[in-house]
Amino acid sequence: MLETLNTVEKRQFKRIPSNRPIVLLIKDKHIYGNMTDLSRNGVGFMSDLDAPIDEKVEVHFDLPQGNNLDAQSFQFKAKIVHCIDCHDGYCTHNGFHIGVRLELPDKRYGEILEQLAIS
Repeated sequence: MLETLNTVEKRQFKRIPSNRPIVLLIKDKHIYGNMTDLSRNGVGFMSDLDAPIDEKVEVHFDLPQGNNLDAQSFQFKAKIVHCIDCHDGYCTHNGFHIGVRLELPDKRYGEILEQLAIS
């Protein structure tokens, strides 16, 4: 279920650091976490719970829009691509780092990511 550290870079798009809440819906349970990074086609986050690789899930999160306090809500179908056990000291926090690949990100999501990358 858990993946070991792989040093080969496979990312297609630049990652943007983040520290926002995220919810992953997997079958009949919710996994809550804090986003570590996001890109056009993926999101990484820390959680107290692990998750099975290759599982189809749904993710929910909000992103800020421009300089105002409003946030845009997003909900995507996704696939878990990694789940790294951080209890061994690899990460800065104990728990699990979960990475998901988003299916069909929409145009508005891409526009907000571009704004975040500039700021």
